Amino acid sequence: MGYDPTHFTTEQVNEAIEYLLPSSLYSKRSRPIFKEPHLVFPPQKKLQCDKNGRPLNSYFYTTHQNFYKIMNEAVYKLEDMNLQVDQSYFNKIIIPSQVNKIRCAASSDYISKADLMNMTNEIISDAQYEQWLVLMKRLTEHPLSYLAEEFLRRFRTQQCDAVSDIELPEPFLDPVTNRKYVQAFGQKKNSFAEATLYMPGTGEFKVNEKRLLEMFPELGNREQIVFPLQQTNTIGKVDIVATVNGKGPSCLANALRLAIARCLASMLPVDQGRNRLLVTGLLAQDNRLAERKQPGQKKARKKPIWKAR
Repeated sequence: MGYDPTHFTTEQVNEAIEYLLPSSLYSKRSRPIFKEPHLVFPPQKKLQCDKNGRPLNSYFYTTHQNFYKIMNEAVYKLEDMNLQVDQSYFNKIIIPSQVNKIRCAASSDYISKADLMNMTNEIISDAQYEQWLVLMKRLTEHPLSYLAEEFLRRFRTQQCDAVSDIELPEPFLDPVTNRKYVQAFGQKKNSFAEATLYMPGTGEFKVNEKRLLEMFPELGNREQIVFPLQQTNTIGKVDIVATVNGKGPSCLANALRLAIARCLASMLPVDQGRNRLLVTGLLAQDNRLAERKQPGQKKARKKPIWKAR
């Protein structure tokens, strides 16, 4: 071919093969090629055995021993957690599902099919990947998913966008009391709340210059407001002064909860504050608004009573 043998590129090799071995085959995969085997055939992991010839992997008889080993390990963990849930029902023990969820669920996502193939060194079909993904999601959504957190972290990749997109206020230092404080705003429909959080504190909580019990007499609204403090273990350790205005006690409580959660996420470290609040969804604002009254109807959804005569 007239090429320099010391500087023979891959393109020149293909041209030489096409010239020396002409082929009229229509399929390009049927034509002759001169490539190294590792460029044509995918890498396959050899069967690992001990000195006596016994396979080290108990799933050697399957076509995808590493893949099915992961699947069986996940199923065993799921059955173990279901057994613990059944025992808690028999013993009348309440399991708080929101508290026990894994903390990496909000800031990470499961690996792709290509990454799973590289991890197992096996060719995995789309149906197998979907089956694996469904099983991993069942583990993540389980009330006792924290028991399998170390196992699930192996198959999750960190995502910084979910955390970095949230804009949080910056804390300041009060020169009089020498305490850190931060102000945040919360909204739900037409209800607005502004909270100022001081750290350290004694657990003082005032809303519109009133006690929390006087402003929100219903227990459900008070539990909703204190929930961010419960998640970050700061009950009795901070002071909160808030102002709310609007209509509807539940909307006011939701707006105040969002303001307190933003204050805690800005004041506390990332692992103790922002990550925990992200998992429970306390930093997500509810952007739904009240639907307007529709023409020809009594309300937004209420229809007039239909009479045949």
